[in-house]
Amino acid sequence: MQTSNEKNISKQVTALAGFTIHLCIYIGTMIFTWTSWLLLSRRLSDFAWPLFPTLAWGTILLVHFMSTQKGYRKNNSAREWHRR
Repeated sequence: MQTSNEKNISKQVTALAGFTIHLCIYIGTMIFTWTSWLLLSRRLSDFAWPLFPTLAWGTILLVHFMSTQKGYRKNNSAREWHRR
């Protein structure tokens, strides 16, 4: 049976894994978006429209990261559990 500390650590590790997935999807999507703009739209217009989704989603990603780290830093044992 898990103690409350172990449950908190498990939640923190799960949150960190969720952030990692979110970050990977963001990077892949931004590479695709900017590459599409460079190869296709740039010939038609110099307006860098991918800047808007990059900044908007980047802000959301930053908030996700901060919410993940808030609980992670409170409990140093989460780092130890994550290393296992």
